[in-house]
Amino acid sequence: MVAGVARAVKKGGVFVVQDYFNYEGVRITPNCEIFQRVFSMVARSWRRRGGNPDIGAEIPGILARCGFAVKETGRLCAPPGRFAAVAMAGDVLCQLPSHSGELG
Repeated sequence: MVAGVARAVKKGGVFVVQDYFNYEGVRITPNCEIFQRVFSMVARSWRRRGGNPDIGAEIPGILARCGFAVKETGRLCAPPGRFAAVAMAGDVLCQLPSHSGELG
């Protein structure tokens, strides 16, 4: 899949990836045993089918092998007291300023 994206991205283009590093380490507050069991069951299901719920640790190497220059890696975190937002292409949340200086 990454090789296909590499062929499709224009020269100078940017490809951003968000994935899990420690899928079963996801936590919520207050703690919820059912939530943790669901994440564990999903991870086991992925592994049984040949998937890797912790693929995030391998993504920089995969990208480099496909010709991408990895510019930055890091955590996606919401500020204290706020929720992280996830959006699909075309959603208003995807139309963010080009750099943090524009956030005001």
